[in-house]
Amino acid sequence: MKIVQLAKRILTGAVATGSTLLIAACYGVYDRSYIVRGFVKSSGAPVPDLEVCITNDEEAFCGHTDQIGFFHIDTQAPYFKDQGFLVCVEDVDGARGGIIKSECLQVPPNQESPVNIEMNVVKE
Repeated sequence: MKIVQLAKRILTGAVATGSTLLIAACYGVYDRSYIVRGFVKSSGAPVPDLEVCITNDEEAFCGHTDQIGFFHIDTQAPYFKDQGFLVCVEDVDGARGGIIKSECLQVPPNQESPVNIEMNVVKE
């Protein structure tokens, strides 16, 4: 009796896995994420500890630059691709790393993910 139940479970799992793989093979993997990444520099040097936000009329997603000026923002908002958005950098650490002038860059609609950005900012 236990062998029959085990065989049914194995068969059910195999059918479910096979149908999922078949759908993915025919239609591709469904991924709603939209990634924006890049570097922020000033006079060719990386700028760490800046807040980087992508915004549109509906919402904003933010991240921070690391020690090499790199940022990575992964959203679950595919409408950023359809509508376009602003990428804005802001100095949030004050005078500690030097004062950076806030700047924004407009990204037009229909940019494929990942969107690669390189921004050059000015120290005040």
